[in-house]
Amino acid sequence: MAIFTPLNVSVVTTSAGGTVSLEVAGELDAISKPVLEAEFADALRRRPRNLVADLAGVTFCGSAGLTVLVNLWLECAFADIRFFLVPSWIVQRALDRTIPAWRPSL
Repeated sequence: MAIFTPLNVSVVTTSAGGTVSLEVAGELDAISKPVLEAEFADALRRRPRNLVADLAGVTFCGSAGLTVLVNLWLECAFADIRFFLVPSWIVQRALDRTIPAWRPSL
């Protein structure tokens, strides 16, 4: 399912073989946070073995976007879902500067 909003973010979800992948593009900020949370919650409800957050198309990542990512990582850990992050350089830089030990290789 693809969601395009006037919030400068789009999310495309695909599912195959126990893996749910979310391809996110645009800006991760306070305005897009509700859209991201809803899409990630929907993905978690499917109870996949693996969840991939492909953020290669993200052009901005603010503190609200980081909060969504950390919460998603924690929810996956609690649900025993393997979480894989494919960050854009913008997301990687934001993670490195705020959470130096961040290396999601669950």
